[in-house]
Amino acid sequence: MNHFIPYSEEEIGAPDRFKSDFMVQYLKKKKLSKEAQAVLNEGRLLWKAYFSATDNYRVREELKLNRADVGWYQIRNALKKRNESDNYPPIDFSKFEGIYFAGLAEMILIISSPSSEKNKLATTQMSPFCVEPMVIHLSSK
Repeated sequence: MNHFIPYSEEEIGAPDRFKSDFMVQYLKKKKLSKEAQAVLNEGRLLWKAYFSATDNYRVREELKLNRADVGWYQIRNALKKRNESDNYPPIDFSKFEGIYFAGLAEMILIISSPSSEKNKLATTQMSPFCVEPMVIHLSSK
């Protein structure tokens, strides 16, 4: 079961109900940055493209596409396989990737603070889905 689908079935044209709407409900409570909203909007187009066609048996078996609530990994790879064949209209990832990676580059700030025992990195990063910062503490020996 996939709990991390950021869209409702109606938004993306899924043929069946998802087992979980956790992420949809979670995102309703968050204030999204304009960059995060842009990523979600472009992602919605890719999810709609995925649900607009049925993949051939080999791809469905390889990527385990036997449920409506498949994940982003499966959708992304199914769309890429469609692009490799001549049986489907091409799907362009460039706008999604441009927005996602531009926003990601702006959201990550790494601060290095070496100590005598080990280097500690405090990474402040914005979640791609909300404007609240998270601090991740990493340490290396």
